[in-house]
Amino acid sequence: MKEYFCSDPKTFKVLVFDFDETLYYSPDIREYYIRYIKNTILKLSNLSESEADSLMEEVGFTMENKASPSFSSSCGRFGIEKSAWDNYRIDNFFEINYKNAESIDNSVLLNLSKSYPLYIVTNEAYKNILIKAERLGIDVTVFKKIFAPSSEALRSGNVKTKKERYTEIINSEHISPSEILVIGDRVKVDVDPMLELGGNGLIITRPYEIEEFVKQNLL
Repeated sequence: MKEYFCSDPKTFKVLVFDFDETLYYSPDIREYYIRYIKNTILKLSNLSESEADSLMEEVGFTMENKASPSFSSSCGRFGIEKSAWDNYRIDNFFEINYKNAESIDNSVLLNLSKSYPLYIVTNEAYKNILIKAERLGIDVTVFKKIFAPSSEALRSGNVKTKKERYTEIINSEHISPSEILVIGDRVKVDVDPMLELGGNGLIITRPYEIEEFVKQNLL
């Protein structure tokens, strides 16, 4: 767990969560993800398997690299158009091993929702989030809103950035950026856009870290 705070947690008024690898964790996710990216490259590019392996290692799509680089921002390195990647991932989102997955305690989310407006902001397709939430047993009804792109938006490339979504939440809740906390698993993707607005971020690696933080600082 790593905190990126500009204000005291006691002043937080709104909580925003990423979804994948934040509200759940699978010990097998890295293996699934690397396999999924490789299959995507072989499907959408003209690279051979050995060329794909070499370039994946160069970019950082390896079991050893835990930084989880974004394929959306690096797919051009593999000769794949971002629009082609967006179209592909809509209907081919990678599966996780749900039997081994750890999910956030729904009672924690419910208790939080009584004191804070809760949001999900993710780059994953909305329909995929609902499918995963159902399979993982995560109660998404406690969230005030889920900001996730539709399949149509992903196909057209008309997708708002996380920074834009954070700004929408700040404006709709009539709060200052310092009163909002984003909880996610990647600094660059989840937290940096909020820090640029003057808000706060919390990086976690397992759902239980959220539960610990909540008990110590929010409830």
